[in-house]
Amino acid sequence: HVREFQVLASQDYPAPSAEYWTLIGTFEANTRNGEQTFDLEEPAWARYLKFKFKSHFGAEHYCTLSQIKVHGSTMLQGFHEQWIESEKELEQEKENQQHQQQQQPQGEVDDGDALQQQKEIGVVEDKMEEESMGLEKKSGANSAGGDDVSQQAQPEPIVDSVDNGSEKKRR
Repeated sequence: HVREFQVLASQDYPAPSAEYWTLIGTFEANTRNGEQTFDLEEPAWARYLKFKFKSHFGAEHYCTLSQIKVHGSTMLQGFHEQWIESEKELEQEKENQQHQQQQQPQGEVDDGDALQQQKEIGVVEDKMEEESMGLEKKSGANSAGGDDVSQQAQPEPIVDSVDNGSEKKRR
């Protein structure tokens, strides 16, 4: 009876060197007759398997092995199972989000959203205040000069930089 054996895996055969074989498990069998099952600690994808029989029970010169069965799935089946699992997770996430939205009263705003809105309003108010102060200073300086419309302060164009190096002007 086989006692200790190793299972190695490779994607290519014949493998150019021993480095192409990856050890996916070392196992120890019992002394009993009949089928025995050995599970991998970590799942592994392999096209070819190599079995190395390291030791056997007893002092006999020969050790017979009559059958090896390998059970698993194809890579395509594995991807399909992962896809189904991720779809279930996404569906559960959507249901959780819908449940949270239903639990929240419609007039109530999430604290994070309210804080962001307050920041945006504050920025807009600050810009409007700066622009109005700039216009008041310019119009105040020109208003003493008379009623000439061409002399009144005009807002200066705002220049934004653009990724391609050109500039665009807007009023």
